Amino acid sequence: MVKVKRVLVVGTSGVGKTTLSLEIAEALGLPVHHLDLLGWQAGWVRRPKAEFERDVDALMKKDAWVVEGNYLETLSARVGRAQVLVFIDLPLWLCLVRVFGRWWKNRGQQRHDLPEGCLEPLPWTFLKWVLSAPPSRQALWRRVAKDYPKLRFVRLSSARQVDAFVRELRA
Repeated sequence: MVKVKRVLVVGTSGVGKTTLSLEIAEALGLPVHHLDLLGWQAGWVRRPKAEFERDVDALMKKDAWVVEGNYLETLSARVGRAQVLVFIDLPLWLCLVRVFGRWWKNRGQQRHDLPEGCLEPLPWTFLKWVLSAPPSRQALWRRVAKDYPKLRFVRLSSARQVDAFVRELRA
């Protein structure tokens, strides 16, 4: 069996990408990278597209990584290098509960997976994105799985499946 060295973790906000990425990285002994750290500057200002894409390209050239985040503008570069794509597809109500819970827990504090000066968001535009993302993203990830047959595609659609996946990696 080929040792897994490059894993993408995707899914809507509140689905558990950061947590699962850290667990995968620990289980496989890989470094973890959060695309939000590359995509944003302080105050939730998007980094220039060329800089962001350059940094993602440099990251993809590394031999081993777990990368979490969606950022569709760099998807083909990431999918082309990944061995495994983990799509966390939990129910929307659970994602919303988690988004609100995370906001409440982290309000006014800096999270480790966000750039300095980007505090936990809960503006209407963010909630609107969370509400609109799942249906369109499900079709997108199914298309990616079809278009990249060498990529191991893992869809986790319940908290129980996420837990079982982590246990499998640790075994």
